[in-house]
Amino acid sequence: RKDGVRKLALTSPTRRCGVTTLAANLALSMARQIDMKVMVFDLNLRKPNLVNQFALNATAPRSCALSGQRRGFDSTCMRVGHNLALSLTTSGDPDPAELLGTTRARALIEQIEREFAPDLILYDLPAVLPQDDVVAASDLYDAALLVARADQSTSDEIDRAERLVAEQKPCLGVIMNG
Repeated sequence: RKDGVRKLALTSPTRRCGVTTLAANLALSMARQIDMKVMVFDLNLRKPNLVNQFALNATAPRSCALSGQRRGFDSTCMRVGHNLALSLTTSGDPDPAELLGTTRARALIEQIEREFAPDLILYDLPAVLPQDDVVAASDLYDAALLVARADQSTSDEIDRAERLVAEQKPCLGVIMNG
């Protein structure tokens, strides 16, 4: 909080590094603080999986807040207690980078911010090296964390991913999984 980071992107150099698991665990941990409201967006529109991390039933809102079908906070977002809200999706988008970079996407997220008033927003984003979604979404976040996998990510991949992220916004560091 003291560094002014309220919107945090979580990404990785390549797929299957554990970003979604980290996003879910970080959201749950932070939301346990009495004075911390946390909002999580599943913006991995290529392979959304956050809904599975929370093992939600079929009654949970499952259309992406950016899909254009938003009628209100509760139509695309789910409150989990007083301090946690989730914006989930189960289906991908044919061109997620284009969707994430639109003025409309920013406006919808700003509207959700006004309605829920989170202290921290976490964006679960896809891997940075294979596609440009993280770059396209850079107007949405203040800083990013990279998640690498010890038995999969090479130092070259981590370095390249860190440079790509840092060209857009500050990279706060690398979390090593596995």
